[in-house]
Amino acid sequence: MKKKQEEAGMDIIAEVKEPFTFARFYEEHIVGRIKKAKKFLDEKGILFFFLSPFQQRNRLIGELCLIIIGVLLGVVPRTQTLLNQLRERNASAEMTALIESGEVIRSGSISLTPLASSQYNKEHLLAFYVDGKDAPSTAERYKVELTASSGTTVTNIQYKWAVVPFSEEGRILLIYTNNQKDSVGSGLYGLRVSVAKENLNDADIPRMDIVLSNSQKTTLLYGKNGIDLSVLTDALIGTGKNQPIAKAETQLQESLDAYQLELERIGGLPLNVTPAPPLSTLKDYVAMNRLYNGITDTSTTKDVTYILSVSDEERNPELSFPVAISYNGVVYNQDLLDSNAAANEEAAKTGAPIWTPSEEESIVIENLNALQEKADAVLDAIQSLNAASITKYDSLKGAELTLNQALDASNFTKEKKVKAEE
Repeated sequence: MKKKQEEAGMDIIAEVKEPFTFARFYEEHIVGRIKKAKKFLDEKGILFFFLSPFQQRNRLIGELCLIIIGVLLGVVPRTQTLLNQLRERNASAEMTALIESGEVIRSGSISLTPLASSQYNKEHLLAFYVDGKDAPSTAERYKVELTASSGTTVTNIQYKWAVVPFSEEGRILLIYTNNQKDSVGSGLYGLRVSVAKENLNDADIPRMDIVLSNSQKTTLLYGKNGIDLSVLTDALIGTGKNQPIAKAETQLQESLDAYQLELERIGGLPLNVTPAPPLSTLKDYVAMNRLYNGITDTSTTKDVTYILSVSDEERNPELSFPVAISYNGVVYNQDLLDSNAAANEEAAKTGAPIWTPSEEESIVIENLNALQEKADAVLDAIQSLNAASITKYDSLKGAELTLNQALDASNFTKEKKVKAEE
């Protein structure tokens, strides 16, 4: 019995553990595991491979393999992505890179800005804006050279051009190429444009790189219906990027929303008041005074053909939208306030009693003024929108005659053949 008690006592002593310390935790869980990992790497020969001077050749081979794998996993896919992007760009438009860069090319006394391009039935049309004080208005006065770049097979590609006067100093240069007899289908070409009488050397004329491919997109500039210069409206007039009409429409909508919120706020006052007119009435008033409703920031010169012009008198309408609040059977509006003010002036002269609003009436008048401010903000917004629409309409109307004219490539200059670049 005594022996069992002694053994039980020994069990209790064996189960007692040492108190926790960071030193022991570090030794057991960190240093211990590092030793185990080192022992494992040593047993598998991995440490020998990395540390032994006799394995230097094998380590170099391993590094070379890692570099090759990195190239295959990184550079090759990236190169393929770039090639795909290049193919997509070449297939999208002839002058995508030039147009996206926004670059203006200076050539002697003129400057050229790429505008748009199109490919239809293996025929290409390129459009440029030519700016210069002495820019000629006839095609014969320009020197246009289209040459095949190095690496591009020269086949039977013909090109010709035309010039359309746009403004006092601005011209539209159209370059047409016929690739129907081209057996290659695509290639990189260099384009140089200058004024013929200036006799500049090719080295002094900037070269524009363009891609001609029979897989490129057909745009509205040139297609089955021929040439449509109205597509160049935004590029030439330049109001689409700033979006003045869209911004004014947003401001108008925000003003209408603010008016509705004010109606709801006043209607919720604990005075049993009724504000008016409702939002629907204000919207009808806005629609009635909206000018050139069909004009947007993206409208072209073709759109103004179907929009009636507004007279100078109609362009400056006098806008007024009075509001009112009904309270205790009385309609409070600006006319009532003016009438009371006039009556008080007369009473001051004759000594008659002066009308003084009660506390509730003062609250009604204060909210009447607040509601009128919201209505006036809507009127200001409609005037801003009308001003933006008028400006856009006038710009379109000014360019309508030029950009809506019918053009045919058969009336361009005599065709020239694309040659290899010297």
